[in-house]
Amino acid sequence: MPNDVQPSVCSYGAVADTGGSGFAEHDLSAAAAALRAAWRADEEEWIRGAVAHWEHRRTLVDVARDCMHRGDTVAVHVGGVTFTGTLTARG
Repeated sequence: MPNDVQPSVCSYGAVADTGGSGFAEHDLSAAAAALRAAWRADEEEWIRGAVAHWEHRRTLVDVARDCMHRGDTVAVHVGGVTFTGTLTARG
């Protein structure tokens, strides 16, 4: 260690090992990249599950509210009669 570089001191006066730890830098980078990829895949799986759960819990009122806010034209078929138009209110 050069004279002008101070070693990192941890609690209780222990000196941190900042080099020569036996791990090659590229090995740690590859391991970190693999862990990040695994974490991303796990998060995507949980997000897909949450979206599926949310979609299955939606009611007719939820769908009508979304159609109303977007200004969608809807068609409702009841008892052999079809009503078509834009929703202006839902209840």
